[in-house]
Amino acid sequence: MSIRNKRSKQENVIQPLTQLISYIEETTILSDWMSQLPAERFNIPLIYLAIPGSHNSLTYTIKKYAKFSPDVTFLFKKPIPVCIRPLIFRWCKTQDLSIRHQLENGIRYIDVRICTKQKSLDLFIAHGMYGGTVRPELEEINTFLNSHPKEVIIIDFQHFHSMDKDHHDRLIDIIKATFGSKICPVPPTSVESATLNYMHSNNYQVIIIYRSNTIICDIFWRGTQWPTFWPATMNPKDMINMCENAIRRRKSSSGLVSQGVLTAKATTIMCPTGSVRKSCAHKALIPMMEWLNHCYKDNLRVNVVIADFVNYHNNLLIKGVISLNYREQIPQLEIG
Repeated sequence: MSIRNKRSKQENVIQPLTQLISYIEETTILSDWMSQLPAERFNIPLIYLAIPGSHNSLTYTIKKYAKFSPDVTFLFKKPIPVCIRPLIFRWCKTQDLSIRHQLENGIRYIDVRICTKQKSLDLFIAHGMYGGTVRPELEEINTFLNSHPKEVIIIDFQHFHSMDKDHHDRLIDIIKATFGSKICPVPPTSVESATLNYMHSNNYQVIIIYRSNTIICDIFWRGTQWPTFWPATMNPKDMINMCENAIRRRKSSSGLVSQGVLTAKATTIMCPTGSVRKSCAHKALIPMMEWLNHCYKDNLRVNVVIADFVNYHNNLLIKGVISLNYREQIPQLEIG
């Protein structure tokens, strides 16, 4: 298929979002898109805004010959030869852009997976292979926030591997030391109270979701307050169906993370020509744009939407998600 035909197909599947995306490209600076929303959106709960996010956000720190991290055992039932590290690497790295560039391109939800390493006191990024340490990545996020005081970022600590209570305590200390008073605890009244105006009036810029069943911190949000559903499929139709069903069943008192990602099986990963970019991200983009277009037309309650390689096609998915905030009416859920 020619480049021209590809572009035409992409434009066709996102009608009527095309005009809104063009409007955003002409009028919005992605690094400050939240602060540039229409004034009435500042009183909309964050759980009702459409927020673009990245899947396994910090995996750009993983190097080709990095050692396997503790979570790799979920993919294989036997030891993995070191010689196939470059092959596995193509499935571990799901983002190209640094966290700073992701944020500048409009990402406002960060998906983080943490693990430990023997004989090290540091805490590391994990996704099949070891990435960099977590502290400098969080510091980079904080640097961005200092330069963009009206932007709000959700950091979701999704998974923890080989971590005991001492490791969690260390991670919590790092988070608190990095963001300090920017961290927004769950509002005492209700989750719906957390609007952009609420965040700004309290000088909050960060929401921390901490999905641990055993560790509770009074200033972190629980995973149940922002549920996420993993499609676990290589079939784009099944992925969309899960996103659709979750949207239609979502509760009024919580957010929702829609995962626009495809997941390879171990046999697919061993294919010498495959990768997350080629086999997953590329296949997922157009179906996700079609789904966003459907959500736009049906006024569905989209909240956080995440994807692999979010800079794909000039940040198309990011712009598509942001554009949903420019609908004439933000759908409010009945409280009950």
